[in-house]
Amino acid sequence: MTVPKALLERRGRDARFLERRTRDSDRGGLTALHIAAMEGRTGVAALLLQCGANADAKVKGDHSSVGNHKGRAEPWDTPFHVAARSGSTGVVVVLLAGVNIDRTTRGHQTALHLSARGGHEAIVRLLVAADADVHIRSDTGLTAHGIANIEARNSRFRSLRDGDGDNNGSQSAEKARYERIAELTQATMNKYLYQFACFFGSAHYFDRYAKCIELEANSSSSFGL
Repeated sequence: MTVPKALLERRGRDARFLERRTRDSDRGGLTALHIAAMEGRTGVAALLLQCGANADAKVKGDHSSVGNHKGRAEPWDTPFHVAARSGSTGVVVVLLAGVNIDRTTRGHQTALHLSARGGHEAIVRLLVAADADVHIRSDTGLTAHGIANIEARNSRFRSLRDGDGDNNGSQSAEKARYERIAELTQATMNKYLYQFACFFGSAHYFDRYAKCIELEANSSSSFGL
């Protein structure tokens, strides 16, 4: 069965229209790819990229936060930042190959910072496996490891404040998730420090590595009260 010529021409026009529209944004710089990342629409994000969507498009700095129950976009966010912030694992995978994994957004935060703050463990593991820089500090001086530690403590406080019950169970799971993220990022930081020490053969760096291992062994105290 042959496809009618008129239908082929129509599909061509639709494809060209979609290609043009994927490069458009609203006055705040929010693009269709930002929204796909926000809502976890992996297939839509892949289609937009095929049609030439700009994976590095940024929400403008004077634009207010935009979001819904699935996620949000902040000023200076690229679609990659939005996906990491919103927990859109599939979109992160789609975007990962074509972006600067350590690009920062507002507050000098990377996608690793944002995913650690949101407790998105799968995304943190993806980024660490892709060699995201675990040493980058935000404007407040925090690495992703530091953020995860703080969020674990906050979960502990909320659990104690709210007492027993169904909600307490979800908070315990949340705390455990942040603890796993903190352990993963700390282990990665230790690995790089050890490699650095081996490369330079420096007793100073080996001493720092030993102290990090000691701190990691006693990390349970970091999560308690």
